[in-house]
Amino acid sequence: MPSLRSRRPSSSGPRTSPGKKQMLVIMGAKLITDLKVAMAEDGTAASHIVEDSVRERLAKRKVRK
Repeated sequence: MPSLRSRRPSSSGPRTSPGKKQMLVIMGAKLITDLKVAMAEDGTAASHIVEDSVRERLAKRKVRK
């Protein structure tokens, strides 16, 4: 069995766009279900919904300070 270090890199390339990083977020099951419904209804990716929500939250935070 080959070691993990000898594995070839993915031929499909990186999973993230240039200038972006991947992040693990742990959320409640109901929130994830609601997110998936929103994704299907809006025809968008979870990363876009989360990114927009984080931007809005950070903008509100700056206004309060």
